[in-house]
Amino acid sequence: MRFYCFIIFILTTLISCNEHSDTKCSEIRIDAFTHNSDSTIEIYNYSNKQKIGNLKLKDESGWIVDVSEMNVDFLKVSFYDTNLVNIGIKKGDLWLNTQNYDGELIPLYSNPDTTSNVMNKLSGAQTVQVINVCKNWAYIKGKDSSKKTVEGWLAPNDQCSNPLTTCP
Repeated sequence: MRFYCFIIFILTTLISCNEHSDTKCSEIRIDAFTHNSDSTIEIYNYSNKQKIGNLKLKDESGWIVDVSEMNVDFLKVSFYDTNLVNIGIKKGDLWLNTQNYDGELIPLYSNPDTTSNVMNKLSGAQTVQVINVCKNWAYIKGKDSSKKTVEGWLAPNDQCSNPLTTCP
């Protein structure tokens, strides 16, 4: 009996660790930014996945984008203050800052819903990598208090899409 309970526990853990990739969303509306470092990112035609070119860093910060759709590989974005609309950017090439002026630990949830389990907690204000989106939630990678990389769903009220601040 213990063996079967152990197997069920392992399967449940494996399934819950991959929930972010299978989450179905009827609506996506999130802002984020490009470029966490002085680099270029590839941009694509969202519809046919053909590479359009490379995007360089804007001044000292990234470009703020509106994410409106996603598929298996790409997030569909429109760039604020430009004519770049309906562009594909690879998942993982967008970033958010966390809103955390009080230094509290920020919860990362198992699903894009505050009633789901807290999987991990982020430490302090930081820039996090956007892996997936659902509604106005972001599945991210960040650092916990021991500087270990952790993942989970970041609630909308803990997000800041401005690359230069952590938002008020």
